[in-house]
Amino acid sequence: MKYIDKDTTPNCKVEKKKFEWGESYNYYTPIFSIKNFSKSNLKNSIIIFGENNFKKQLLLIYNAIINHDEFEKLKNYKYEEIKRTSILELINYYFKKNETLISP
Repeated sequence: MKYIDKDTTPNCKVEKKKFEWGESYNYYTPIFSIKNFSKSNLKNSIIIFGENNFKKQLLLIYNAIINHDEFEKLKNYKYEEIKRTSILELINYYFKKNETLISP
């Protein structure tokens, strides 16, 4: 049996399967929400992480920016102008939004 679990963020496709010895288990496949952005930048990455409840990744970015390590730790955004306060506000918004959500 397959169904979509909408109680988790991101939503998951759940398949009920059985081990060889007959015990059943659920197999979860996350369904991520990816927006079509015209360019790849830090703000767009944070939106994707936030909308898909990637709390750990948001925390890593948050800590890198707070500690002024973004140019060392965020490799793909080295030449991008980073507006610290707006990025931190966006991350805090997703922390609050995803605070009570369940991750798969």
